Amino acid sequence: MTPDQKFARYVRFSLIGFILVFIYYLVADMVLPVTPQARVYHPVVQISPQISGRVTSVQVSNNQSVKAGDILFSIDEGPYNLAKEQAQLALDDAKLQNKRLDTNVKALEAQISAANAKQHEQKLLKSRGEKLYKQKSISEQELESIRANFEASKANVAALEAQLAEAVLAR
Repeated sequence: MTPDQKFARYVRFSLIGFILVFIYYLVADMVLPVTPQARVYHPVVQISPQISGRVTSVQVSNNQSVKAGDILFSIDEGPYNLAKEQAQLALDDAKLQNKRLDTNVKALEAQISAANAKQHEQKLLKSRGEKLYKQKSISEQELESIRANFEASKANVAALEAQLAEAVLAR
């Protein structure tokens, strides 16, 4: 074998070896990728409070691990305490207003009962007046007056019931 043939044989073996190593590298890179420039990334999460306000103190430092439920910072409580007190006052005022409306409803119910009694009385007077008119014991003018009083008492009951419905809606 001549030196040129030996050289050609080494070149062929080298090329075949290079191709085998290259194929191995490609297959290995697909199965388990490796790089000399790897970096580990830590997740950074943006946080924001559910309410806005001035931060009074921070309980964590940079790159500190935290768990769910850990207190990260404190917000000034002054404005929220004031808002809570105002809401409590508004609630107390609303309760007082509801009591007023309840008494108004009860008063209107009592007025309706009285108006119903008055209407019943006017109905009885009307029926008596019509009997008396047929017997010619009272004048037509008196009968018309009795009928007008009866109609007024019906209208009064209807007006009071409308006021009651409005008061119940206001409540």
